[in-house]
Amino acid sequence: MKNQAETRTADKPGLLDFHLMKFQEDGWPQELLDKAGRIFTVCLYDASECTHCCEITPSHWLVPLYHTTEKPIPEEVQDQIDEADLEPFYVHCQDCRSDFHIGNPLKDEDRNKSWKELSMSYDDVMEGLREYEACNWRF
Repeated sequence: MKNQAETRTADKPGLLDFHLMKFQEDGWPQELLDKAGRIFTVCLYDASECTHCCEITPSHWLVPLYHTTEKPIPEEVQDQIDEADLEPFYVHCQDCRSDFHIGNPLKDEDRNKSWKELSMSYDDVMEGLREYEACNWRF
């Protein structure tokens, strides 16, 4: 079985192309929505990676970092929201639209480098970004 780094697209072999996306989720209890407004999950994904999940349309693997809300909320309401699962999931590539794109987590000097240039494995780069962004909420 190939690892993630070996499944890169030929035109971007090993280049870092990580993004943050704010993804609105449905299914929250109405009482939370009344207090918080829309509830978003901020996710990290690698735009150079895509997977075909038993279909023709490719998907990105999104790694949830945290939940954020449209309105300011008290800490106890945020605690209720934070109890929700943060399990990674697939989203069709075309659904990762620019209107949901909220940033690139890489430092300017690290953009357009390959993960090999950072002397780290792909998994270490991904985990480092996930940990940093999950602990340092920007949105």
